[in-house]
Amino acid sequence: MSSKLSDSNGRKNTTLLIGIGVVVVVVALVVVTYPPGDDGLSGTIGKRRAVSGQFVEGDARLGDASISRLMQDQDFKEMVTSSEFQSMTQNAEFMNMLSSKKFQAMLGNAEFSALVGNPEFGAMLGNAEFGAMLSSAEFGAMLGNAEFKNILSNGEFKNMLQSSEFKGAFSIDN
Repeated sequence: MSSKLSDSNGRKNTTLLIGIGVVVVVVALVVVTYPPGDDGLSGTIGKRRAVSGQFVEGDARLGDASISRLMQDQDFKEMVTSSEFQSMTQNAEFMNMLSSKKFQAMLGNAEFSALVGNPEFGAMLGNAEFGAMLSSAEFGAMLGNAEFKNILSNGEFKNMLQSSEFKGAFSIDN
């Protein structure tokens, strides 16, 4: 009687035996190595580990939620995605102005912060007549005028603007 693992010539079917052996080895490897290790790095490429001291406390702050709220605000999203905002961020002069030391100092100035937070200032900025004045060619020419710049930088003129008499004369309450 001939063996079932031999062909009609009596030779063993080595291909079938090798195939069965490979399947047994693969099944054994899967059984031995499953479930994956508990090192927390399963599935990562190269299993890279963080080096001790690589991260220090304070690298990730989670306490201030105001930025998160700002980023989720619909008005903020509309502003950032607007074509006007996109063109401003592509303007080199605008970006240079934002990164200038003078602009940064102005943003850090307490008086400027108080002005920006003043509701009357906000109302003035929203006023159509004020906007028309700012965008007029005459106003732009006045701001570019050397004599006007000299007046604005004059110490006596600055003192006059700060005086209580001047403020009282131009007060809205009068």
